[in-house]
Amino acid sequence: MPIEVKNLKFSYSGHDVLKGVDFRAEKGELVSVLGCNGAGKSTLFRCILGLQQGFRGDVNIDGSDVRTLSRKCLASRVAYIPQSSEPTFNYTVMDAVLMGTTGTLGMTESPGKKQIESARYAMHELGIEDKADRGVAQISGGERQLVLIARALAQNAGTLIMDEPTANLDYGNQHHVLKFCRRLAEKGYTVLMSTHNPEHSFRYANKVLALKNGRIIADGTPEKVLDESLIEKLYGIHARVTETVTEIGTIRSCITMD
Repeated sequence: MPIEVKNLKFSYSGHDVLKGVDFRAEKGELVSVLGCNGAGKSTLFRCILGLQQGFRGDVNIDGSDVRTLSRKCLASRVAYIPQSSEPTFNYTVMDAVLMGTTGTLGMTESPGKKQIESARYAMHELGIEDKADRGVAQISGGERQLVLIARALAQNAGTLIMDEPTANLDYGNQHHVLKFCRRLAEKGYTVLMSTHNPEHSFRYANKVLALKNGRIIADGTPEKVLDESLIEKLYGIHARVTETVTEIGTIRSCITMD
């Protein structure tokens, strides 16, 4: 489901956090949002999710203003994966993933065969089906992040909002999760993902949004917009972008020079 944001503005206690953000994310795109801490990435996501009240401008998902959608309707269109989550209760992994299907149930309904199948599919795709009966407090932080992603997948929404989804994952699982997210985009999902690692944008994203001081300063494919100048503007470091020709194609990477 496409996301369209027009002239989005938001302030906290008189401090302007978003200052007229404009972009569009299409169905089938994995969009990487880059920016330093405090650039406004999380606030942008909260506005798109309908969690931040009082913003100015327009946020539309699949043509509908998020301010007009019920929580249940919004949940059917967009799923959210936070950076991390400390469990309050020691639910099993299966129960935690099943929570992503509650938007398809009535007030007094319990998950049925369809919801259980969705949960099992999501756990299988993330490689955590063998942990279905374990408590979420008894697995590693990286494994809990995979549970959060599986829960969002089980929600069966057309749009995924991911706030640094690989922050707690080891190198292998980072590749596994991001490759999986790219595959979801290829299947028609709209994936909006924040990251601090330009390598993730080069390797997995179709588009880059660069956010600085509440404004979009670059919007385009990684090959066209993600260069040494942009990295310095975003992070204040000198870097060199290199290209390596491999059997799977040309791979771009970033080497810091400071």
